[in-house]
Amino acid sequence: MSHKVVESILHKFFWSTASVLDTVLLPIHLVIQDPIKTFRKSRQLRIKPLSAPVTNGLGRGLVMSGPLERAKLHSFDESQLGIGIWKTLSQWFEFVAKKYADQPCLGTRARLSEVIEDDQDGKPVKKFVLDDQYKFITYSEALRQRDLIVQHLYRIGIRERQIVPIFSENRQEWVLVSQALWKVNAIVTTIYPNVGIDGIAHILNNSMAEHLFTSEQHLKKLINLKRAGKLPHLRTVVYFSNLPSIQSENIDSNTSTEEFELMSFENLLSGKSDTLIEKSVITRKGSDVVMVIYTSGSTGIPKGVMITADNAKDALRALISSVICEYIPKENEVSLSILPLAHIYELGGEMTFLTLGVPIAYSSPYTLVTGAPGLCKGSTGDITLVRPTVILSVPLILERIRKSIEDKLKGKPAIAQIFQFCLQYKLFWYKIGFNTPLIDRFIFSAAQNAFGGRLRLVIVGGGPLLEDTQAFIALVLNIKLFQGYGSTECCGTALLSDIHDRSFGQCGAPLIGTTIRLVEWKEGGYSPNDKPNPRGEVYVGGATVAQGYFKDPEEDKKSFFTDEDGKTRYWASGDIGELYPNGTIRIIDRRKDLIKIFNGEYISLAKVENVLKSCSLVDNICVYASFAKPYLIALVTPNKINFGKLVESLKKQEKSFADQCQDSQITEAFLNDLRNNGEVKGLASYEIPKRILICSQEWNPDNGLVTVSLKIRRHKILEHYAREIEMLYEGNHQ
Repeated sequence: MSHKVVESILHKFFWSTASVLDTVLLPIHLVIQDPIKTFRKSRQLRIKPLSAPVTNGLGRGLVMSGPLERAKLHSFDESQLGIGIWKTLSQWFEFVAKKYADQPCLGTRARLSEVIEDDQDGKPVKKFVLDDQYKFITYSEALRQRDLIVQHLYRIGIRERQIVPIFSENRQEWVLVSQALWKVNAIVTTIYPNVGIDGIAHILNNSMAEHLFTSEQHLKKLINLKRAGKLPHLRTVVYFSNLPSIQSENIDSNTSTEEFELMSFENLLSGKSDTLIEKSVITRKGSDVVMVIYTSGSTGIPKGVMITADNAKDALRALISSVICEYIPKENEVSLSILPLAHIYELGGEMTFLTLGVPIAYSSPYTLVTGAPGLCKGSTGDITLVRPTVILSVPLILERIRKSIEDKLKGKPAIAQIFQFCLQYKLFWYKIGFNTPLIDRFIFSAAQNAFGGRLRLVIVGGGPLLEDTQAFIALVLNIKLFQGYGSTECCGTALLSDIHDRSFGQCGAPLIGTTIRLVEWKEGGYSPNDKPNPRGEVYVGGATVAQGYFKDPEEDKKSFFTDEDGKTRYWASGDIGELYPNGTIRIIDRRKDLIKIFNGEYISLAKVENVLKSCSLVDNICVYASFAKPYLIALVTPNKINFGKLVESLKKQEKSFADQCQDSQITEAFLNDLRNNGEVKGLASYEIPKRILICSQEWNPDNGLVTVSLKIRRHKILEHYAREIEMLYEGNHQ
């Protein structure tokens, strides 16, 4: 009996069984679940009624949609969360600390010791023995520690309005120090923990920072830069010790103190402080800059975005009032922090969770799961210990989770058939308002337990998420998956889906207090007059739009605008949005990624990359087109599990990984799979790369080829592989 016949029989059997169960259980589910109410809430209009497209918007002769604002579909007592009570970030922290005084707030898993173990290639690497549990400090203890830090800031020379960077991985000290700096009205500047040497020097010199808080493992980088004369302003460094990281190195304090005044965080707090900050008179205004957040540099040199006290207050208010939307935290909820706090997305998300009384447990990619590269043998991953209920994520992480689940099913055709049937079955009922508790319990529970079994909410941002992946993750993990859209320039607040939205692929409606306009882009063929759905470049307006770029007025003129009545300030995102009938917006293109190839066709590189990422062989991809050539090429990093299966099928496993990536037969098979995937997903023939380079080097933030949110840094990749790209177009690669 053929495989297809077996599949057909199984399919008919599943549907027959399901039909019988549906007939018996449907009346019960109609009463218990009230799907009609759920369906109506999913389809309700999420924006205020549209006004007609207008011309001469922002005084620039533009055709744009009327202002799009979120319809207030729910209400709650804002005073319960302090909205309207606190005016500054330090007042916010004091409010939540008193509200949830004895509840857990910030959690850390202590490092007990270091060991040397061999990795998969037999190379000795440093790993860690960690505590077998997280220890949380309460909200009141967090406030007490913040006040203790405040008392010692003057001792090291920090004053009001000074810029002070934090250069560290996620940890509770990051939060406490930032809150102490805001208490004294200093300006917090962030540096991504994986930024390169040039990025560190640029940010510290651009901000002229004299004082710095950092992690122990970054000290040698700073010392070397100081010795090379590249940090002329830096004079005081306070470092956090005992951070679980595979990069941690011991510092010889006798030599390091010659470069700048160096002290550990613990020693800072143990010293005497005769001058208390509270005794000084500090004046605060809403227009004061409280943060200079440097972008990840995906399109060039990191730009410092100036965020005022009013920006931060209104952004937090927008997130709280939009996210809450009937999401009521349960007892013992906890969020696992895995994205960098230096990113406005993670910072805003954590502050939102803390406002709702949800504590934060700090993790690391090196210790997240059992078997992670920073854990010694026998150690349990952070996610297993924490069993998180809410997480912030980025698209690439969710793509990897989906591929990991699908990979485990490939060698089990019968189970895979059941899994796929249940997924489609659940999708059908989900879209019309039903949940499927039996399928979640008996079919998808293994996947859910891999994440601790308690996950309720995942918010994803930092890039577009494929519709198929969003549906897969939401249904298999049985979670609410909010897709959002924003940027540092608007404090990370622009669009966000809500708990009732059961559509996939969109980023939701504008957050409360945010205005969106779709602006015509003639070259790309997008207009707010398009049918059936208005389209255009997304302009974000409102109180959350940043003051501008730090010391970069020319860039300000290109990106920030005020409407003709002078009331609303807008930021031009460069992203193309499409407005759907329920008031949600999908990001469909990026203006900067649209290029015209040799044959006159326009191609969106971002669109092609997002589609091809769904190929099981691909971990990450960068598509490139030369103006002088009529076809695209692609640089790809392979998914090692599926790539290994391809290699094995071609009987090439005796070769090294680097040689496998250069093997012409493997490359041809890889390209064919990529081509087939593109055709199935609807790419035109000219949008599918004709030649590829399989890259053996991993793309990670450490080597600067991707950002910390795992978005490709196109210019860096093209620069790094310049010779290989030239060879691809010369025909020396497949």
